[in-house]
Amino acid sequence: MGLSMPKPVKRGSTFHVRVRVPADLVERLRGTSLSVPIGTRKKTVTLRDHFETSLQTKDAVEAKARLIAVLAALQQHYEAVRTGPKPLDHKTSLAIAGEIRARWVEAFDNNPGPVDRWTRVQQLDKQAVHGGKSPLSVPDERIRAHALEERYGPVVDAFLTAEHRNVDAASRTKLLSHVADAMSNMAEINLMKARGDYSDTGQSSKYPPYRGASVERAEAKSKNSISELTFGEVIRRQVDERRGVPHVAETRVGTIEKFEKAVREFSTHRGSDLISTVTAREADAWKRKMLAEGKLAANTIGQRIQNVRTVISWARRQELGDLFPVSNPLALVEVPEAEPVPEGERAFKLSEAELVLKAARREEKADLRWISWVCAYSGARVNEIAQLSPSSFFQVSGIWFMRLTTMGGRKLKNRFSERTVPIHDDLIHEGFLSFAVSEAEESERRLFSKRAANNVSDWVRGPLGLDRPLLRPTHGWRHLFEDRATGSGMSDAAKLYITGRSSGGSADIYGKSEAMLPGLSKEMTNFPSYFKSAQPN
Repeated sequence: MGLSMPKPVKRGSTFHVRVRVPADLVERLRGTSLSVPIGTRKKTVTLRDHFETSLQTKDAVEAKARLIAVLAALQQHYEAVRTGPKPLDHKTSLAIAGEIRARWVEAFDNNPGPVDRWTRVQQLDKQAVHGGKSPLSVPDERIRAHALEERYGPVVDAFLTAEHRNVDAASRTKLLSHVADAMSNMAEINLMKARGDYSDTGQSSKYPPYRGASVERAEAKSKNSISELTFGEVIRRQVDERRGVPHVAETRVGTIEKFEKAVREFSTHRGSDLISTVTAREADAWKRKMLAEGKLAANTIGQRIQNVRTVISWARRQELGDLFPVSNPLALVEVPEAEPVPEGERAFKLSEAELVLKAARREEKADLRWISWVCAYSGARVNEIAQLSPSSFFQVSGIWFMRLTTMGGRKLKNRFSERTVPIHDDLIHEGFLSFAVSEAEESERRLFSKRAANNVSDWVRGPLGLDRPLLRPTHGWRHLFEDRATGSGMSDAAKLYITGRSSGGSADIYGKSEAMLPGLSKEMTNFPSYFKSAQPN
C-alpha cells in the first residue's frame, strides 16, 4: 500500500474504488488486465489511466476491508511490472504446471461431463504438442512454440496475472511445455472420470507443491525485512492489527491520513521511505527547513515530527526491538516551541461575534447562513457541523438534539468527539431546525458543502473584514462558547461533553442514554443569548 490510502467511493448503493495508475507505468499498463480479489472471488479488470472497479458491497466496513486487499494486489502487480521479467527455476515451473493441472481436475471432479468432450480436448492437446494439425507434418521448434502458445498461453497468462508474476521469455517457453504435459494428464484423468473411473493415476505426487508468489515474496522479504521496511508498510500493519479485534477500536481514517501526510513529507525531504536508514540529523534538518520556509506554525511542525516519531515507535514494536534497539532516533530531535498566544486572542470578541451572526442572517448560502450560528451555540468544530444531515437531529421528550458521530463515513477529531448536543432555543427561534429537517426524505444528505470551513473563513476575513491576525474564524467560536458557558454557570462536566473535550471525569456520564439528555438540555439553557432578542431583525 502506498503512503496515501484511497477511500471507497459510494455510487448509488454500492462502493467502488478508483485509483490512478502510477505515472511511470501508465503507458505500459494501459489496456492490459489483471486479477484482483473482491471478497471471496477474483475479478479481472482492464487498466486505463485509472484502475476502477466495483467492490460489490453496500457495507462501508466491508468496503474498506476489500479495498485494502485490492490495493495490495495492485501494488504487487506494479512491483512485478517495475522489476521486469524474472526467471523461473525448474522446480517452480513444474509447481505452477501442477497447480494449474490440479485446479482443472478439481473444477470437473463432481461433473466431468460427456466422454467426447475430453477425447476432443486430448486431440487438440496432441495437435498443439505436435505443432500442427497433420500428424505427418514435421514442425520445427518455432512452429511448435507458436502452437503451444496458442493453446496454453491464455491459461498461463490468467494464472501468472492472478499471481502477479512476470516471467522472462525463456522461462515462459519452459513453463508452456510443462503446462502442456500437465494439461494432457488432466484431460486423461477427466476422461477416466467421465467413463466412471475415479482411481488415482499417481500423477499428482510428481509435481512439487505450489507455494504461491505471495509466499515467496514474503519469505524473500523476511530475510531482509528490516532494511526494506517502509513507513507505508508500518502504518498498514498498525491498521491491520486493530481491525476486527474485539473491544479494540479500529484506527480512524482521519488518524491514518494524519500519519500518512507526515511520513510522506518526511520521506520526500530525505529521498527515501525506508525506516531503517532514518537518522536524527535528517529529521532535524527537516524541522529547520520547515521553520525557514515559514509556511507552518511551530505547533504544526512539532506535530509533524511527533507523528513521524510515533510511526517509528510502531515499527520498533512490530520488529520486536530489532529496529533501532537503543532508542527512537527522533527522540533526539527537539520539537520547536510556539510563542504562547493568549487563548482569548484566538476567540471572537463579543462585538465581532454579533457582527458575524447579524451578517449571516443576510446570507442565502447554507454554509454562510448557518455554520457560524450553530458553532456559536454549541462550541462544535466547523468540520463537525459541516457533516450534519437531516438524520443527525432527533427529539427526546419534546427536546431537540443533534448527534455528532462517525457513523455513515463521518469524521471526528477523536473518540471524545462522539456526542449528542442539545439544540439551543435561539437556534430554533432563528429557524435552523426548519432548515435542517425540511427534507427528511433525504435523511443522509449533507446540509453543508465539503468546503464549509474554507467558505466561512474566507467570508469572515474577506467581505466581513475581520482580519485580526490571531483570530481563528472557524475555531474562534469554540473558545468563545467555552468562556461564555463558564461565565454563565454551566457545569464543567456539561461544558466539556458538549464541546467534545476529554475530561477524564464526570463528563463521561452525559449522553450515554436518552435518560441523561433532558438534564443535559437544562445545562444548555444556562448558555446566554448573543442578543437581547434572538429573533431575526
